[in-house]
Amino acid sequence: MTIINMFLKDALVPSSLLFSLVFSVLFFPITANADLQQTAIDECVLEHLVSSKLDSAARLITRSCEENFHKPNFLTERRKQYNACLLRHLKGVESEFAVHKILQVCGKKHLRFGAPTRP
Repeated sequence: MTIINMFLKDALVPSSLLFSLVFSVLFFPITANADLQQTAIDECVLEHLVSSKLDSAARLITRSCEENFHKPNFLTERRKQYNACLLRHLKGVESEFAVHKILQVCGKKHLRFGAPTRP
């Protein structure tokens, strides 16, 4: 008989309630952290999409926000700076040519080899 079974045998708390309690305690911090990340992403998107006029710029802004806030520990410092550059300069852009040039310049400046992807 395992230690858990011995505990449950003498416990006044039903095993299903105990399982629910343990699951809640372990799972809550994960969901709370995910909610905070999503809130940060949403705030970033709202802040930077206000004056967006092109779908390609909107997609790049959204991707940059998601990358910077969803899993920031997996990004290199250069990639974070590249995303920040895009977020700074894509606001209000009105031409596809400008979007492409911003991708190129931010890529050269921060990634050292140009833009990694096209919109």
